Amino acid sequence: GVAVRRFNLDPGAPTGAIAAISPTVLLMSTGEQTATYPGSVMLFDSEAMSWTEVHRDERALGDIATYGDTIYVVAHEFGKPAFTIEKIALSAPAEPIPVGPTFDGYGQVAIDVDSDGTIYVATSTERISLAADGTVQWREPVGSTNPVVSVNERGDVAWSGLDPTPAALPTFVVGGSAEARGIIDAHIECEPETLA
Repeated sequence: GVAVRRFNLDPGAPTGAIAAISPTVLLMSTGEQTATYPGSVMLFDSEAMSWTEVHRDERALGDIATYGDTIYVVAHEFGKPAFTIEKIALSAPAEPIPVGPTFDGYGQVAIDVDSDGTIYVATSTERISLAADGTVQWREPVGSTNPVVSVNERGDVAWSGLDPTPAALPTFVVGGSAEARGIIDAHIECEPETLA
């Protein structure tokens, strides 16, 4: 919980998804939030306050994750409702290599990688697990308004998701006349559209 480094970025600095290589060195992918093309992967040294471009792409780049010497990034296909997970070497940047198939879908996509190289993918409609070689291990339909996934070194995964059966919240009436409270109490379990 101790802050290792705190800094302010200049106006106009790149913005996007962030993954930490170390407490002071970050990776950032750009392009998704503004739907601009091309996207890029930037290395930010918060001690030197310096930016280095690791990779530039013709596609918008979304969420980013890293493990060891490998960068994983979501690449959105231009003009198509599709995305891929791409792998880029950090020490000797080269052309990205697709990991797994092309997936259908627009919108936000979140990824993370565990110590075995398993890639976890969260979209607005499903959760996906890819083996290190890109083989789809499983897919599960789960809705999420803001997809997020995070995995720790033990392999515990935390996912965003919508509760399929939201619990009813207790309701009570405060104020108003006794007659008004009586009418509301009598119809408190009604569907809202029937109260018109």
